[in-house]
Amino acid sequence: MSVEELTNDPEFFQGDPNRPLLMDMDGRPMGLRDWAKAYEDTEGRTLKVTPAGDGEVRTVWHGIPGGDFMCLGSDNPEIFGSVIITPAADGHLSTYGKEILTGTREAALEAHELLVTELRQEVGPS
Repeated sequence: MSVEELTNDPEFFQGDPNRPLLMDMDGRPMGLRDWAKAYEDTEGRTLKVTPAGDGEVRTVWHGIPGGDFMCLGSDNPEIFGSVIITPAADGHLSTYGKEILTGTREAALEAHELLVTELRQEVGPS
């Protein structure tokens, strides 16, 4: 098998066949090249962005299972992240310190709405 074939073989990147290291938006294993191509499509992997005050809540697919899925054998691969982003004192963007990781698109959108509510309570509506 060539290096090119290996980098796009989902099985090459998993030690445990039930715990893939890279997953598509539907939770299926994927190879490195396919993941990298999907990941660089920022617009395509962004599920939702909601402005509130000076900040925003952003929900994206990152495709790298984390948390208890990899370490403790949980059934939740946590391949989506929802985060509150606000401007930092130096003018750059910074996370608000709150991120919710989820394993499905539906759960990610629910987490998004929770964070929108939280941000609006802190800073008011946009």
